[in-house]
Amino acid sequence: MPFLWPLRGRASAAASRIQSMMNDIDLMRDGPYVWSRVTGQVTSVRSAGNHLQQDDSRPLKLPLFVTVPMVSSPTDTAPAGPFPVCVLLNGFQARASYYAPLARRLASWGYVVLQYNAPALTIIPDAAEMPYLGEALRWLQAASSGEAAQPTLQGRADLNRLVVAGHSRGGKLAALHFCSGSVAGLPIRSAFLIDPVDNTAYTPESAAYPSASKALRAAGRRFGVAAAGLIGSANPEGSNWRLF
Repeated sequence: MPFLWPLRGRASAAASRIQSMMNDIDLMRDGPYVWSRVTGQVTSVRSAGNHLQQDDSRPLKLPLFVTVPMVSSPTDTAPAGPFPVCVLLNGFQARASYYAPLARRLASWGYVVLQYNAPALTIIPDAAEMPYLGEALRWLQAASSGEAAQPTLQGRADLNRLVVAGHSRGGKLAALHFCSGSVAGLPIRSAFLIDPVDNTAYTPESAAYPSASKALRAAGRRFGVAAAGLIGSANPEGSNWRLF
């Protein structure tokens, strides 16, 4: 299961135990953890060049949403953390709430899930949005450790086990982050792309809209991908998951 890749890299015996456990797990059901929701906000730069290629450096407030695994009772035998962190990136003009069921499912299996909302009804080039994740992760780092830590997050986010995932355009952004190798100084261990969409007739390849499929081939990194197989105007032939 791709979302368990961050757990690999330990001793082979541990990996074997994990694989053995996976044979008895139904990931279509909720896992052993309940979940809690934490919200926050960071300020970033709106754009380093909008769709008209004009500079727009006005401050931008990004709402953040963190879904946190929690043990259900003091007698629960499930480990209390720290947990790997999964960044879940929205599709084009989609909101974090659309993916809340997926975030809750991931949290139930022991992932801290970080999401953010970019401004609605605003065209932000891919390259301009890339820095937003670094701001969000720095907030999560501060909120989960040190004097400023929030009680729900204290000691629960292991940012050294960071994975990225996303749907549609979010899958493309996840791939671009994965190919960069790290964000905010934190290594990205793996990526999972859900119906990813690369450049289209509306966003031809350019500095503002780099090709994620080309970046993945150049990086030579393994990743997970899932797609429904349905083709439409939002994921046209030549731009959809088959390209990846």
